[in-house]
Amino acid sequence: MKKLLFGLLIVALLIPVSGCVEKATDTPELEPFTSEAMGISGVVPKGWNEATPGLYARGDMATDRTAIVQQAAPGTTASQITAALLPQLDIEELPESVGSYESAAFTWDLYTIEVEAPSVTLMVDVALAETDAATYLILLQAVPDEYDVLHEEVFMPAIDALVPLEQEGEEACYEDPNGRFSVPIPTSWTVEQAEGYGILTSPDGGLTVYVMAVEAESVEEGTRAAWAVIDPTFDLEPDEVIQEPVTNGAEEAVTITYDTEDDDEIVIAGGWLYEGIAYIEIFRGDLITLQKRMYQLSIISTGYDIYALEE
Repeated sequence: MKKLLFGLLIVALLIPVSGCVEKATDTPELEPFTSEAMGISGVVPKGWNEATPGLYARGDMATDRTAIVQQAAPGTTASQITAALLPQLDIEELPESVGSYESAAFTWDLYTIEVEAPSVTLMVDVALAETDAATYLILLQAVPDEYDVLHEEVFMPAIDALVPLEQEGEEACYEDPNGRFSVPIPTSWTVEQAEGYGILTSPDGGLTVYVMAVEAESVEEGTRAAWAVIDPTFDLEPDEVIQEPVTNGAEEAVTITYDTEDDDEIVIAGGWLYEGIAYIEIFRGDLITLQKRMYQLSIISTGYDIYALEE
């Protein structure tokens, strides 16, 4: 599910652009930022607006595609981030790296890509840093006339400045009452024990995560059983069923997206199958909150600890 979550975050951020392209000649002044949603801090150009979580745009992206992306994806590899990014760049693979760079926090792999979009050519800088906990992405896009200045004055300082936020104290966890799994509870989220499942709710109430374990022969069967308990009236049809790579020793990993007939509503379900038990997670909420809380959703999904896999 984590690849899908990250794909939702970066989708439609890059290309295309139509009409004339705005340009600026002034060297941007940088200012610090802290993103609780992404779990990072760093620097961005002063006056650039956060169009979506982690995406800072210089102006109206309908006419000015100059922007910088700074994002973190817990429990995700650089390869998974790349797979989600490539379709946005309309390329099949990243070019050969132009080198690596050591910042105070990370070792970065650097890439420079020339992208031909409708009516404009864009230069795209990509920096990826992978740790045991997360993968970090910094991406700058600019028109060629401005690329050299923005590369030196925005992209490289962003790489130097980006650091993960320090976690305060031990992370709280929801424990399955039957002792089969646990999931981390992000900061400021609330948790409730329902009949047979747990409910995690974002601080603004715009996003709800349900977690439970049920007997089943497949993740899809387990998801249907979970819906029957959580919301017996649920009748949305699956839009896509994605067989995910299995990386934790489970027998199956599946993500299901649903056709809500509302672009602002997101319903995603899925989980893992192991020895006749489906370990289910369901995300339900509005698109804006989901994008805002993507980092925290990744914490929940990647921290889903199935105890039977540890035996």
